[in-house]
Amino acid sequence: MKRDNKAHRNALCAWQELAEAGGLEPNGRDSDFADSVRKVLDGDAGTVEEALQEVSMGVFLEALFKAIEPFPMMFGDILRFFESAGAHEGQRQWRLVVDDDVFELEHFREFEREWRSMECEFDVPAVSNHEAFLPNTVRNDLEREYLLDTGLTGLPDVDLWLKAYDNNQYDPFPASLLPARLPAGLDDAARIAMAALYVVKNAGFGQRLLLLESFHAHRKLIDALGKNDGLDLWTIAQNETDYWLRSTVEILGNLVAGSEAEKAQFSAELCARYKKLPRRRLNVRMDVQDLVQLLSLPVWRKRHELYAVWIATEILAAAEGHDINIKHAEGELRFAFREARVADIESARPAVSLYSERKTPLQSPVGESRKNNVQPDYGLWRKEPYGERCLLVVEVKHYKRSDGRNFRNALVDYATAHPSAVAMLVNYGPVGISAELPRALGQRCRTVEHLNPRNGIARDEFRKVVRELIGEPVRTFERCVVGNGLPQSVIVDTSASMSDVLLSVWFAEFARNLVRNGAKTAVLVDNGQRATIGVESLTEWIRENKLGLGTRLAEAVAALVESDGRALVVTDSDGLRDLGRLNSEVDLLEEVEEIGAKVVSVCVQHSSV
Repeated sequence: MKRDNKAHRNALCAWQELAEAGGLEPNGRDSDFADSVRKVLDGDAGTVEEALQEVSMGVFLEALFKAIEPFPMMFGDILRFFESAGAHEGQRQWRLVVDDDVFELEHFREFEREWRSMECEFDVPAVSNHEAFLPNTVRNDLEREYLLDTGLTGLPDVDLWLKAYDNNQYDPFPASLLPARLPAGLDDAARIAMAALYVVKNAGFGQRLLLLESFHAHRKLIDALGKNDGLDLWTIAQNETDYWLRSTVEILGNLVAGSEAEKAQFSAELCARYKKLPRRRLNVRMDVQDLVQLLSLPVWRKRHELYAVWIATEILAAAEGHDINIKHAEGELRFAFREARVADIESARPAVSLYSERKTPLQSPVGESRKNNVQPDYGLWRKEPYGERCLLVVEVKHYKRSDGRNFRNALVDYATAHPSAVAMLVNYGPVGISAELPRALGQRCRTVEHLNPRNGIARDEFRKVVRELIGEPVRTFERCVVGNGLPQSVIVDTSASMSDVLLSVWFAEFARNLVRNGAKTAVLVDNGQRATIGVESLTEWIRENKLGLGTRLAEAVAALVESDGRALVVTDSDGLRDLGRLNSEVDLLEEVEEIGAKVVSVCVQHSSV
């Protein structure tokens, strides 16, 4: 980053320049930002200016760094969402229009590059050269060989980083692996890798081969220094001869992209080992002019408006696994004070659309700013035979303090105007309602406070409400199961190991889809064939009968295929192994990992049971 050598007399002068450069309104919309700086510096001070009177420049910059941190995380989430959407829709470049401001995705990338190149302070376990390899050590001890040499992890920024590494380039650390996003244990592994990258780049080595060439040229001197400091430049270089940074990033990427159970086990083991080590701080330098340049960038100037865009990405993130069609005009997506259809969630049944600023008539609203209608920031609308029905309205606030009266009035108006919808108010800061909501409306009203990228609890709470209203995707059934030809009879494994599957919401929806799409009978099998019933009675039979103790599907599948030519089977891993006894090709159509369900198509020409 290019530097201006301008000196600042004290922290207060620096704050005043930064406020001007970044368009900060410490007594207005940015009172939360100023207050977060004040609390870090001196919680007893009345104002941020008072707190800045006696602090050093270094302490001030560290406090400011912490206050800024949620915004690059937010901008990174927006960037990653639209990069992912582009991969699905073939849209190479998006433009966001917020009011009259146009943002290319490159604006978000620019902010992220500047932020990640900032020099900050790292608090990390004090690893030796051998302890730096702890992620690899845990991988070996847990026998998780597949966490390396997997090619691509599925995380776009991680895969780009790995490709750059393989081309001899040290890129900025991937945003999806930032410590704030990882559980304990993995976060320290990420901090160590980030600190190592800083040490290497600060020494002038942007390319791995240049680092290794210099290492080999100084090998004798380096060997004499010892290897106690895992974050010494030459110890890092020594470890890089074994591709240390690449393996660390690849392991972290595969864990983040993998199952929650795998990540939890690995994190716990790594955390236990890091806890045995002392911690150290790497003192690094941050310059006021770096921050002036950062806060002058376009996305920072519109950070309040972009918070509402981030909420839209959170709504759609709650629909993960669904088919989402972003509505745009040649890559341009508008967020302005008028109605816009943001996206269709096509795999919901019935399909659901996300609208921004959609007006709904309302006589005599209680909110002072509303006249004969309401216009919430976002709404989820379901397509039904008689028209559209609103499932959810979301009003977005970016206030430091709760405005109890206005917040309450907004919820009353939105819930009244949308009588079958959940009305939700979310705020970057706290939420307090000045008076109790009317009983008839209160059950449909929700609030989520402190909803920002660093608050995982609030994000989970928000996404849970959205997900429950959207429901689970059914695209796999219709595109895979029906698309492969739905036979009239379906075999259902009723062994005891299937209890989680058969009693799940997923299976109830699956059974309803069988009826809707013309399946007639269900053949129930565990140790042998139990019954043949109408598909419409399937869930009732399961509720009223005990499950069997064993799994022997092959004979029943062979018999059904002999008469029908093909069998569709609902089973689990045990049943899938039993089907291996057939001389057949088993095509896995759908897999629901969290309950262990597997839907397979079996075509058997010559069976040997």
